[in-house]
Amino acid sequence: MALSKRGGLTVLTNPEIRKAFGQDSPNKNKNLAEVYFNKFAPISPKTENDKIAENAITARLADLAAGRTDINTALRQAAEEADKAIEAAAKK
Repeated sequence: MALSKRGGLTVLTNPEIRKAFGQDSPNKNKNLAEVYFNKFAPISPKTENDKIAENAITARLADLAAGRTDINTALRQAAEEADKAIEAAAKK
């Protein structure tokens, strides 16, 4: 409830918690209840290719964070690795 009053979105469907949204925020005079007017879209399912590409970029994050590589190089290497893995998976 306290988080909702400060302006934090909740996944709970309790109408009291949603009604309290933003009461203690600097923007309390705005129509903040409109945040819950529409339903959020469902998360799209991941395909096998999505998983392959995600693994390729995740493998590069440590080098990127440590400064051993730049973002362009990491993205290029990940794209090349993902492309090869997707091609290999398609041939199976």
